[in-house]
Amino acid sequence: MFFKILISIFAALVIGSLVGHLVHVLLHRPWSGPLYRAHCDHHFRAYPRSNVFSPPPYRSSGKASGFIWFPPFVAPPLLALLYTGYCLKISAVYLIIFTFTIIIVGVLHGFVHDKLHLISPNESNTQFWRRLRAHHVGHHADVTKNLGILWFTWDHIFGTYRSPTQQDQNAINEKKYNSAQ
Repeated sequence: MFFKILISIFAALVIGSLVGHLVHVLLHRPWSGPLYRAHCDHHFRAYPRSNVFSPPPYRSSGKASGFIWFPPFVAPPLLALLYTGYCLKISAVYLIIFTFTIIIVGVLHGFVHDKLHLISPNESNTQFWRRLRAHHVGHHADVTKNLGILWFTWDHIFGTYRSPTQQDQNAINEKKYNSAQ
């Protein structure tokens, strides 16, 4: 049973990260309509590449809230996966573990993304955090690259990975604050 729980969690991490990556790709496509406009607002008004940081709180355009826009696009593939699991006679326990893991990862991604833009006196300054932040600064420099938040495996697979540059590191070191309100 323990092994099946680990498989459920691992499957949720892999599939959830893929769905998250594909949704982020969707957010950068004009045909996604209001999602695209909301995400453009994030990239070009709230946190443009010249000033990707701000002091707390996180600046949202309101309409760009992940809790409003993300579930309608994640629910159909998640329901399809759950239905497939049901048809394959996978135990409800494992399907529930799978579902909760995907939800936790989705919330964690939203939380980490927002924190990547915020500079505060008591922030984490670990090498891992600085590397995540450098990758995200790189995404704001080129919105077709580094679509991951916590890991960049799908970026490597789909050819959208961009190594952080010295300019990305300089932006982090200078901690440029965004003056947009």
